[in-house]
Amino acid sequence: MRTTRIMGKKKIIHDIRDVTVKVDGATAVVTFTQIYEDERMKMTDLKTLHWVQRDGRWQITRETTG
Repeated sequence: MRTTRIMGKKKIIHDIRDVTVKVDGATAVVTFTQIYEDERMKMTDLKTLHWVQRDGRWQITRETTG
């Protein structure tokens, strides 16, 4: 779905703002405002990423928007 959305775009602006990170041991929650803009639309969303540390590497386990 993402590939279809960005293919053929002449200009894409992607930015993140207001990042907060809360770490509790081997888990973390990251929230931020995501700004996406191309020649036809502009979207601003609040994103939340849930991370867990496994075998020394951080992995996203859940992503929500809204």
